[in-house]
Amino acid sequence: MSLDGIKKFIYDTTNNNLLTSKGSFYSWNKEIYNLLLNTEYKYIKEELMNALVLHVDEGIIVHDHYKMYYNYGIDNAECNVHDLRYLNAVTEFTSHT
Repeated sequence: MSLDGIKKFIYDTTNNNLLTSKGSFYSWNKEIYNLLLNTEYKYIKEELMNALVLHVDEGIIVHDHYKMYYNYGIDNAECNVHDLRYLNAVTEFTSHT
């Protein structure tokens, strides 16, 4: 919801008694963000980053060509670093350049 929409909602729900500026909402939002950044948000972010399984609702999934990843996200992109690993393995194990 836009700041104008929030402003109007609060104004309407308080029977036109509370008129706030968009700047106030911006400041409150920033303060809440900073509080959450160092508390629960930080914990949730760490848990997500360390999760064995992560659910993705949308977005482009960048992966290394495992077929199962093509079932997730709205689109896929390959990082192709696996190609480099394969080529390095060939040169290491066969002495081919």
